Amino acid sequence: HAIEWSVRVGELLRRSPAVYVVAGAPATWRQALMVAVLDAGSGACVSHRAAAVLLGIARRTMREVVEITSPRRRSMRLDGVVVHEPLDLRDDRDVIVVDGIPCTGPLRTLVDYGVSESWLEVWDAIERAIQADLVTHRGCEWMLSRLSKQGRHGCGPFRRALDERALKMRAPAKGLLEPRFAGLAARYRLP
Repeated sequence: HAIEWSVRVGELLRRSPAVYVVAGAPATWRQALMVAVLDAGSGACVSHRAAAVLLGIARRTMREVVEITSPRRRSMRLDGVVVHEPLDLRDDRDVIVVDGIPCTGPLRTLVDYGVSESWLEVWDAIERAIQADLVTHRGCEWMLSRLSKQGRHGCGPFRRALDERALKMRAPAKGLLEPRFAGLAARYRLP
């Protein structure tokens, strides 16, 4: 009854059937992410492009989409929320908390990023994650071997990005310019 009263007097705003926010709190992208995760229920987390933005490994111009992974089907769907329902998401290994929001970890996010982005975007994201000390090349290979199976979305672009990176990089780069130029040099067979 207290919640119903708070909604009636305008202290709380209902964002979904079971999720409320405090009136006056700014409606931000992060708030929308948390509302979507809470609406999806136990085991849900931010994933794919939204996780890449939240982790700081997406390109700067990436649009802030609300994209989540939920291990179970939801009866209610929020408008503007992209929902993925994988069978292989494990809370203990694949999910971390970023600013209080459950989110896929960097390795899982890089694979999932390939679902909607090209291998070149995945390559850039891998470089950003490595330079931020979020992942290692060996860790990326481990995640690929763990998730790689026929028909698994995202593994193809992720595998190609890793292969290209391994072929072109002899030492860790200090920025994105070096790996991008190495890719151009290899593509056009420059010395």
